[in-house]
Amino acid sequence: MNCRLCGSNKMKPVVNLGDQPLANQLLNDRTWNEPRYRLALVYCQRCTFMQLTHLVPPAEMFSDYPYMTGTSSSTVEHFNGMARHVVRLLELPKQSRTVDIGS
Repeated sequence: MNCRLCGSNKMKPVVNLGDQPLANQLLNDRTWNEPRYRLALVYCQRCTFMQLTHLVPPAEMFSDYPYMTGTSSSTVEHFNGMARHVVRLLELPKQSRTVDIGS
C-alpha cells in the first residue's frame, strides 16, 4: 500500500488486530454475523503519517450510529470544563468562544 499523504510505498506495520466488527454497533443474539473489516495500522517511514490499511465506507460506518456526544452527561461536563480551562489558560475575554472539532 502507498501512503495516503505522500504516496510513498515505505510503509511499516504497527499493529494488526485482524478483522473486526464496527465499533458502536449494538449487537444482540441475532446479529453475531455482522460484517467485519481489517483493523491494521501502518506507519509511513517517509512522512511519519500513521494510517489504517483499510477504510470502511462512511455510509456503512454511520448509517446506524447510536453514539452522540451530547447524550452523555459526563462527556458534556468534561468538555464544558475543558472550555473553561482553555478560556482561563489563554486569558480570553468573557465573550470569547471555544470550539472543539473532533474526528
